[in-house]
Amino acid sequence: MSDQSSARPITVPQEIDLARRAVRGEAAYAALGYQAQAAASLAEQSTKVPFQHAVVNVSTATTTPVIAGVSGQAIEVMEIMLYTDTSMDLELFDGTKSLTGLLKSWPAAQGFLFPYTGEPHFSLTPGAALNLVTSAAGQVSGFIRYRQG
Repeated sequence: MSDQSSARPITVPQEIDLARRAVRGEAAYAALGYQAQAAASLAEQSTKVPFQHAVVNVSTATTTPVIAGVSGQAIEVMEIMLYTDTSMDLELFDGTKSLTGLLKSWPAAQGFLFPYTGEPHFSLTPGAALNLVTSAAGQVSGFIRYRQG
């Protein structure tokens, strides 16, 4: 017969105290067999290309280079928000290669947001510009947060 019948239940404050004293952090992961990943050194962190910010302000039916290409440098789109006040077709391009496909008849007074996730939503060909094609006159506004390097 087990000895559990004589065990007394613990109170909530006692349980909280036990949880606070539990093994935590890297030692707990090591005890479970996980390898701790070393944090990037300060030197590595300083070599990362910082984010840049581009404002989108287009009001005609045209192809607009929202972010200019630089020879040998790739653009990584980390976050993008666009809003249009007029129904129109929209399309984003990696130079001349479509990134989104045609967003046909995008409704007026609508937008979209690809939020920051830690990974790029789009990685462009080195040297290529990020172009926005609009099919009608009307305001398209927004921003793009990106890395270029």
